[in-house]
Amino acid sequence: MNWDQEYRKLEDERIDDKIVSGTKTINRIKQLSESNRAIFIEYHSFWMDEISKGKKKFTSYGNYRTAAIDLLEYLTQHKLTLNDLTQNILDEFYFSFQDTTKKEVKTNNKNAFVNLFLETFADRIITELDFNKMRFSSKSVIDAQESTEPLNSEEVDQIKLYLMERIYDRLIFELSYKNDLTIAQIMKISWKNYDEDSHNFYIDEKLISLDSELINLIHSKKDDLSFFREFRNETDFKKYIADLSKELQRNKKLKRMITWKNISMAKSIMTYIKCPHCGESFEAVSENWVIRQYDLRGKMWIVCKENCSKE
Repeated sequence: MNWDQEYRKLEDERIDDKIVSGTKTINRIKQLSESNRAIFIEYHSFWMDEISKGKKKFTSYGNYRTAAIDLLEYLTQHKLTLNDLTQNILDEFYFSFQDTTKKEVKTNNKNAFVNLFLETFADRIITELDFNKMRFSSKSVIDAQESTEPLNSEEVDQIKLYLMERIYDRLIFELSYKNDLTIAQIMKISWKNYDEDSHNFYIDEKLISLDSELINLIHSKKDDLSFFREFRNETDFKKYIADLSKELQRNKKLKRMITWKNISMAKSIMTYIKCPHCGESFEAVSENWVIRQYDLRGKMWIVCKENCSKE
């Protein structure tokens, strides 16, 4: 395809003496990968044909064009084409352009603009997509993404391994996962609330005890005064978790978007179990448990190593 010729056609194109594609739009098109640029030109030609036949209105084209370019830019940034599009990638894209201050109608309208673009090229998309999945209530988009399904053991394991060298992110994950804290309390985590002698945090008069793993993480950063991030509000914190979730998805460590709620619920519902002897709960990993037989004629019981490994 002769791109200089295509750009000139876009620059010269008029409908009722009105410019169809402005300089800003054309510059965005130029930044797309060649395959995604070709898709856009095809979509543009489709619209021009529909408008000339009176099937679509020129005044509507701007919104649909912008949404198409938004998606193609996203695919270009991630070195993808329409052939690579999956439901997870589409969900992540939808989430990436949402503005939590916008209302339900505006959000769903933009989704509709994207959906028409995808339906136009349905034969190029290998994976079946659910175009109706991403519709939102008038809550913020971040809240609307939340589900009540907690992390399972595989997800916890994948997140911990991925964050092994990311001290701050790992600390926030571990505090959210292990310590029964609210978002407001986690947002207050800072050096001024940390007692170096006892290795505990004190938040809202609540003692937050840390296990040796967390103590070591924090100790490694004790001279870094800017180690703890300041969050403006809960929405800012939720966006931080959402961005981390998107990164984990991009790197194929998670198969879904997760929220702080999914993390904080895992301990009580999924990944910790109660010892049948002492009643305390521990993470369901092998190093926390031993097999104990109380009587030679009795059953072999799985009990916690912390309290019940000795007779």
